[in-house]
Amino acid sequence: MFSNKTPLQPFVQLLCTTLLLFSTVLVFANDYQKAWEALARNDRQTARQLLEKALKNPATAADAAVTLLYLETFDGHEDQEKAADLWRTASKSLKDPYPYLFPLWFNSAVTGGYGRKSNDNLKLMKELMADAKCPGTYKTAIQYALGHHYLTKSDFEEMNKAWRASTSIVAWQFVGPFDNLSGSGFEKNYPPIAQPEPSAIFKSTYNADIQWFTPKVQEPEGWITPGFYVRYNTGITFAQSFVTAPSDLDAILAVGFTGNIRVWVNDRLLISEQEYRRTDFDLYKTKCQLKKGVNRVLVQLGYEDEDYPNFCIRFVDAQSNQIPGLVSSATYAPYPKDKSSAAATPIPFFAETFFEQKVKNEPENLLNYILLAETYLRSNKSQEGLEVIEKAIAKQPDNSVLRFYRIQALVKTNNRTELTQEFQRMKDADPTALTSLLIRYEEEKGNERYDEAEKILDERVRRYGEDEDVLKERISLLGEQNKMEDLLKLIDEANRRYPDNTFFNEMVHNVALMLRKDPQAAIAINEQYLKKNYVISVVNQTIRECFEVGENNKAIKMITQLSEIFPASAEYYEQLFDYYYGTKDNKKAKQAIETLIGLAPYHAQYHDNAAKLAEQMGDEKAALRSYQKALHYNPNDFDARRRIRELQNETDLVTLLPQNDVYDLIKKSKGPDKSGEHDWYYILDERATILYPERCSETYYTVVAKVLNEKGIDTWKENSLGYNPWRQRLIVEKAEVVKPNGSKFTAEQNGNEIVFTNLAKGDAVYLRYRIVSYAYGRMAREHWDGYAFNAFIPSEISRYSLLAPKDLAFDYKTVNFDLPPKEKTVENYKLYTWETFNELALKRENLMPRRVDIGKNIYVSTIRDWQEIANWYADLSSIQAKQDYEVQQAVQTLFPAGQTFTPLQKAQKIYEFVVKNISYSSVSFRQSAYVPQKASKVLQTKLGDCKDLSTLYAAMAREVGLEANLVLFSTRDNGETAMPLPAVEFNHCIVKVIADGQTYYLELTDPNLPFGSLPNDDLGGLALEIPFNGKGAKPGIYNLYPDNRVRDYRHQTAQIAIKNRDLNVTAQTTVSGIPSRNLRGTYATLNTDKQIEEMQKSIGGKFSNPVTVKNVAFGALDQLRDTLQFQLNYNVRNEVIEIGDLKTFRVPFYYYYLKPDAFQEETRNFPINYWEYEDADEYREDISIEVPEGKQLSEIPKNVALSFGGTSYSLTYEKKSPTSLRVVRHIKVNRANIPVKDYPAFRTFLDEVVAAENRYVAFK
Repeated sequence: MFSNKTPLQPFVQLLCTTLLLFSTVLVFANDYQKAWEALARNDRQTARQLLEKALKNPATAADAAVTLLYLETFDGHEDQEKAADLWRTASKSLKDPYPYLFPLWFNSAVTGGYGRKSNDNLKLMKELMADAKCPGTYKTAIQYALGHHYLTKSDFEEMNKAWRASTSIVAWQFVGPFDNLSGSGFEKNYPPIAQPEPSAIFKSTYNADIQWFTPKVQEPEGWITPGFYVRYNTGITFAQSFVTAPSDLDAILAVGFTGNIRVWVNDRLLISEQEYRRTDFDLYKTKCQLKKGVNRVLVQLGYEDEDYPNFCIRFVDAQSNQIPGLVSSATYAPYPKDKSSAAATPIPFFAETFFEQKVKNEPENLLNYILLAETYLRSNKSQEGLEVIEKAIAKQPDNSVLRFYRIQALVKTNNRTELTQEFQRMKDADPTALTSLLIRYEEEKGNERYDEAEKILDERVRRYGEDEDVLKERISLLGEQNKMEDLLKLIDEANRRYPDNTFFNEMVHNVALMLRKDPQAAIAINEQYLKKNYVISVVNQTIRECFEVGENNKAIKMITQLSEIFPASAEYYEQLFDYYYGTKDNKKAKQAIETLIGLAPYHAQYHDNAAKLAEQMGDEKAALRSYQKALHYNPNDFDARRRIRELQNETDLVTLLPQNDVYDLIKKSKGPDKSGEHDWYYILDERATILYPERCSETYYTVVAKVLNEKGIDTWKENSLGYNPWRQRLIVEKAEVVKPNGSKFTAEQNGNEIVFTNLAKGDAVYLRYRIVSYAYGRMAREHWDGYAFNAFIPSEISRYSLLAPKDLAFDYKTVNFDLPPKEKTVENYKLYTWETFNELALKRENLMPRRVDIGKNIYVSTIRDWQEIANWYADLSSIQAKQDYEVQQAVQTLFPAGQTFTPLQKAQKIYEFVVKNISYSSVSFRQSAYVPQKASKVLQTKLGDCKDLSTLYAAMAREVGLEANLVLFSTRDNGETAMPLPAVEFNHCIVKVIADGQTYYLELTDPNLPFGSLPNDDLGGLALEIPFNGKGAKPGIYNLYPDNRVRDYRHQTAQIAIKNRDLNVTAQTTVSGIPSRNLRGTYATLNTDKQIEEMQKSIGGKFSNPVTVKNVAFGALDQLRDTLQFQLNYNVRNEVIEIGDLKTFRVPFYYYYLKPDAFQEETRNFPINYWEYEDADEYREDISIEVPEGKQLSEIPKNVALSFGGTSYSLTYEKKSPTSLRVVRHIKVNRANIPVKDYPAFRTFLDEVVAAENRYVAFK
């Protein structure tokens, strides 16, 4: 018995235990699962109840607690005690709580945001610091956060102590900035990578000589901010540190950063991330070896429009604890070079891999999706975070908690389009959610419906309670409504309840300052607040107000303290300099400016300030040296440039330009011979440019115009001066009306808008302004320009001048006339002047070429050749066309696995995807002039202009293995000779793709255009192909006439039955290319009735007699095939003319070919831009005519065959029977422009065609 029972008893016990555990897990797992099912219905009250039950089971307690914590956040309660309890519950239930800390780190229930920490936050931080298992990454982050905590308490010693514990790699040299427009500098391999020596000299973005430098002081934080020392917000900056190791060490290189980054150790590239990130400590890791002695650590940090790009470098062990004994130095020392060619293996970030695996193992547990998304979003992996949360939403589409985190991801991706849609969806689907109430409140407040906004706040309080944010909004609403009594009471109440709240303190301060007009009391309020809460914004405000009330010593004391707390922050030394310079305390001003130059030796403004101080001290030699440095580091400092010439007793360059006595010119002006033909004329039209060695420039525009009549007044009374405010500065020097008696009236000016008041017939307008053009980046260091000496207005004097360094190499070219410049050398500059007198107005003609093609023009350019522009744009655009996740996903959707497509099919499918799914939009705040948006962003927003659409197409084409290149383009309507010299004057962008050995040029801005078809504006336009990875581009600029574009034609077969005096026409039409585009654009969105109505209008215009369209049927209007067919039946009444027994009619050709009214001039002075008139390569109409029974054809016109300039025209009549006639009109069109000399022959051809088509067919 015993022997039989013994083996069975443990098994039975194990089985019972397993069954019990299994049943328990099922019960409690069901509570957790049911909670998420309730969340799917947005029944959050039921979900909370179920989650509270799930807390009681160890198997689900952790997930339930974290889910409840996220619900607290969703309801705006994460800073309450309950939230902290939930985290404690979760952490105790988790075997490995450390991955969960990362996505929840800044949650108030965990460690909270930067600033003053709660007791719960501090308790948790202390526990983690004492926890031997806690990753060193968190301990470093805690030290950094504690530094900010101590700052708010004015405990600066503890602050610095905490910050210095973040990393031992704190001593750095810097050099920069280098060009990084549109992120193009990332893979440039600039010289500092290979040249660590202090003697190395490099060229900056501004082409200035720069070297490695060590700042006078460096910040105590673990985060290194190069922007403190290289004071530009766009660029590539390098930093190097020489780290001494006590022995050979196997280490882990751990990096955090804002921007994009590359990191080398001993010249071996170990970490490279081109995507823009904003990470915490240690997000990027890889193994490395440190050699005994000195090791070079090199960082390349790239950034765009970023005020605080930063990085932190740590060498850590497997637990991410900092390796002891390492000493960093900012002094160059020889080091061993790591010549290994093996690529470094990145170490995945532990929190990411943890939750990626959780999602994989537990695909139905939606909490893990939120945690993984939040992990990604903390590192600015915004698209990855969005992808994860959308996978969760696919499982529960209506879950507002999930959609709340989708909103967070959309904010991070800056996807305004989908964010707006998500806001609307949240309002509609879950109107009582806190997020919905916030959205509705902001809308009502923005629309100034304050009563409605207040009702929403009341509802928010009823549902979610009152907190600091609600009080802030109530204060804001009362302020907007000017309810002062209630406002003051609420401010006092809020400040009493929340004395540490900076906003409420500011309100109390503002009441004292603005309402009670007591600045001393306002300062005292801030001082009292700062005793317990050291907030930098409050400190700065107090400093400003101390200066305003004359308490300068107090203000300076506070600034000095700030400069000691933050010794690397230049702003405080800048304030000290400004004060001491203004009070002429030159000694202290000099100390301040020397400190600033010690921090940022290549910042031009500091040298400019040093120069001004030297002048104030009477030291002109020192001033000159400092001004020269300022100009060297910033060639756009025109004031320094001018002052240098003055100090060197050199001629003011402006005086070297041609000088005018404008008032004398006005007095002596005679006007054009036929003044009655014009509304106004130029007395003087002048442009004079001073081009400096660095290619920045100042251009002076002088316009003097005489007004002759009311139309002239309307032309000149209001003017807008064009300039680029981002890269240029406008200075209006003179704007006035000059009366015939010599009296002058100054115009009104608002920015670049000029209004000439008191303007009357016979007055002159005198306008002189200057545009200063700054040199930024690679192409901005070049100069190009064009000027027209004549136009459609007469000009007595037309003058173009260029004052340039005498040794500057540039090209110039006059077009449509020959005019050598007058040259004059003064000092180290040479003045070139081109001038004409009494230019007659060009006379307008129908379909005439653009002015640039026929007028007298001059062009200048310093750009060596077109390849310079092509290479520049290749750098600019290549990173934007990166085949990142969104592009890959779009391609995978288009080309499912397992299906095979030819290259041409791939090219066509991508084309249709882009033109059908991305809407053309050109809005200034969305698009810049030349830098395309990233392909991924275009996919997200589904909006883009020509270069954005082309970039997206190229990215997708390359992803499927096609060769694709962007093509910068100047459309034909810009002029066919618009750029005789290299210049960046393109107005369009298309794409070239190669498929099945054929080259196709694609226009992507028209959703109705077939693949490979090009509109008239593109044919003959100027094209510059952009290489990708240095290849695939035809060199130089050329007029685009693709060999294999889709041919544009109109073919029709028609049957005409004559009934009484009516013509009944049945037609079958096929159009190709542009004509098919036109039909799609007109008819694709119309129903059948509207199509008939629209066709009625179209055909009705072809006849003088009534037309009735009976039926029209189109082929696939929604498909972008080369050709499009439609069938048509219509009736034309009374088209047959009776002359006795004879009946006659003209053959009703469906398509117009040549309209006489388009070419009415007897003679012409200019060619015909025939491409603007004609959009087809071929017409063919095959018409069968049947006369009524009992009648016979009696008169048939003769066949006609004509030709002109490559165009052939034939019209044949074939009598098939006594009652049947076949008429075929066939035209092959040469769409080339028609020269003046050929116009008489063209007129003859036109007359013959018109005569041929006006002949009648008769029957009786």
